[in-house]
Amino acid sequence: MSDASFERVFASALRRHNMSLSELRHRLIAEGHHVALSTLSYWRSGKRRPSGRRSLDIVAAIEHDLGLPNDELIDYIDHTSEHMYLATVAPTQDPVLVIEMRETTTELGHLATVTAKQVVVSITADVDDNRQVARVVTRVLLQAVAGTVSRFPILEVSDAASPRPPRIQIVSGGHIIQTFAHPGGRVLGIDVELDHPLKSPGTMSLEWSVDYPADYPQRTSIAYGVNGRCRDIVLWGRFSADAAPDWIGEREERRSGVRNHSHAARGLSHSVHRQSFGPGRLVLTWGSGSAPSAHPPSLAKSGLGSSRLN
Repeated sequence: MSDASFERVFASALRRHNMSLSELRHRLIAEGHHVALSTLSYWRSGKRRPSGRRSLDIVAAIEHDLGLPNDELIDYIDHTSEHMYLATVAPTQDPVLVIEMRETTTELGHLATVTAKQVVVSITADVDDNRQVARVVTRVLLQAVAGTVSRFPILEVSDAASPRPPRIQIVSGGHIIQTFAHPGGRVLGIDVELDHPLKSPGTMSLEWSVDYPADYPQRTSIAYGVNGRCRDIVLWGRFSADAAPDWIGEREERRSGVRNHSHAARGLSHSVHRQSFGPGRLVLTWGSGSAPSAHPPSLAKSGLGSSRLN
């Protein structure tokens, strides 16, 4: 598709909403997307095109602000580039952990250039009789947004150093070609080669499982972090009848702040679902007794977003 097509759709949407570029820019900044007025002008005129994860996130926000369907503008971008790897890490507010995650992706040999996004993420956690996560299965729908994607890094992150790493297996969509356990003991990196190269704008599914040893650090929550925007993300916890939780908590960590919500647990299955989520981290947590007003998560699973850390 041509840049002119992107230009026409963008300009037409602005006219329909009677919105100037300056008004659009103020909205984007209020939403946490800092962009120059000149950049928006170049995009509208076709003199330049959006490229890179940050620009694609801004385009996704523009789609939302102008009432366009998801990917309406992104699909008009001519995604052509050299063969690249997808380099991804999960957002976190721990600066030391950020460094360890970056070092892990570097050790795995991944580039910082982003060429794919995670469209849909579904995580299912089986919780044992001690209310600790025993197993997590993650299913991701990947879409290439530029060039060709052939590898996908998985980072398993815990709050504290673990004497033994969890066991990660690829269920479908690829195979493990290398692993790296960071000396800090909190980050385990898995380098996955996809079953076939994924060319833009194609999609494919990847599924993996994680089994945790009994002496793994406390794991009373599941979490997934993205630096880009994920169309749908679902976290689902399944509990045994002998260890049903008393309360369930939901936590959103975004650049704009943290939001907590908790409620009494009902039944043995609990989930949290968000649409157009990111950048940020979504957490499902649980416990016994009275629900705390704010509960920092004890992570059992930290997933990967579709962009590098900024």
